[in-house]
Amino acid sequence: MKITREKCLHGLKKEDKILLGNIIDKYERYLKTGHSSTSNFLDKRKKELIKTRLPFIFPVCSFYSIDKICEKCILCIGNNETGITLYYSQSPNMKHNEILATLFQLGFEVDTIGDIWVEQDGFYLTNLTRLNHYLEDNFVLVRGKIVHLEPVAKLELKEEHFIEQQVILSSLRLDNLISKLTPTSRREALRLLDAEKVLYNYEIVTSPLVLIKEQDVLSIRHVGKFIIEKIAGTTKKNKLIVKLKKYK
Repeated sequence: MKITREKCLHGLKKEDKILLGNIIDKYERYLKTGHSSTSNFLDKRKKELIKTRLPFIFPVCSFYSIDKICEKCILCIGNNETGITLYYSQSPNMKHNEILATLFQLGFEVDTIGDIWVEQDGFYLTNLTRLNHYLEDNFVLVRGKIVHLEPVAKLELKEEHFIEQQVILSSLRLDNLISKLTPTSRREALRLLDAEKVLYNYEIVTSPLVLIKEQDVLSIRHVGKFIIEKIAGTTKKNKLIVKLKKYK
């Protein structure tokens, strides 16, 4: 396994080496002791990294999320542990950034915070089950508003959380898409990239040459967050039709 570990981690940045190293440790421990475990929350980029770099773990490992709409999942190592709890709070007029800020103030790290869906009458959030007691004991106020968390079995959103959009592109280059969504010039798109105001699949990206793909996630600071839903064909002038979902 030592040689395999070295190959798996070769060329990665420190953050990704730590992530994969921890997963390899959990995997090896399961093989030796039968002790099941789970990872922290994983975004799309981390999930793909694990699938690409650690394919040998999947006879005994699997990804899990509580609903297909979720952006985040966990890796279950061993016997079908889910490891995620879904909560609902009937707390009206909350804001996503207020909930997130409160969780950070309580000491939650980025990879221990799950998906959050805010609606007019309340909000849902997912939590790592092993942190449930801490969350329930401490997450009681959001900007002075009382919060009552209740574990629920199913995500039942009542509102639409996305806006459907369609753009026509001359190519699938990232700067081309940014200039359409902003909307602005290609030069301004390059400035946004240079200023590190663009995240692609949850990572800061500065190259305009990245080619967009279906189901990838794009965030542009002060503009919004988008899922590239489908590359839907071409126009009569051979322009590309791209369908997106923008988070409200």
